[in-house]
Amino acid sequence: MRGVLRVGTPISFALREIIPRLPAFMQQHPALKVELRVTDRYPDLVTEGIDVSFQFGALPDSSATARKLIRQPRILTASPDYLRERGMPTMPSDLAHHSVIISPAHPTPTFSFRKDGRVASVRIDGQLAITINEGAVASAV
Repeated sequence: MRGVLRVGTPISFALREIIPRLPAFMQQHPALKVELRVTDRYPDLVTEGIDVSFQFGALPDSSATARKLIRQPRILTASPDYLRERGMPTMPSDLAHHSVIISPAHPTPTFSFRKDGRVASVRIDGQLAITINEGAVASAV
């Protein structure tokens, strides 16, 4: 391979998965230049000239072709102090009375939960919204 490969990816995925693998990949393809476009927003693949993009969640309206590579379950977490103060939710509807940090990984205030083939959706209040996943994790900690 030769030329330029423009890769779009969220920050945390770039740091954890792509960047550690780049040296071996680039050694295998010495005539290839890689431009890693790292952002936690969904890029516009056409206008930004991105050849391949790794994204998580539902694909926004797009003419792009998507292929699921892995299933990545999401988990909701809370500190013991928060749960003592606000109470432990026991069902999805309980989350309507809790506050969450909204991150690019879940930019909408509606969360859906699937169990035994049934889906329950609940709108959750987010007092804090952060544009990078690492910021959401640091804020939660």
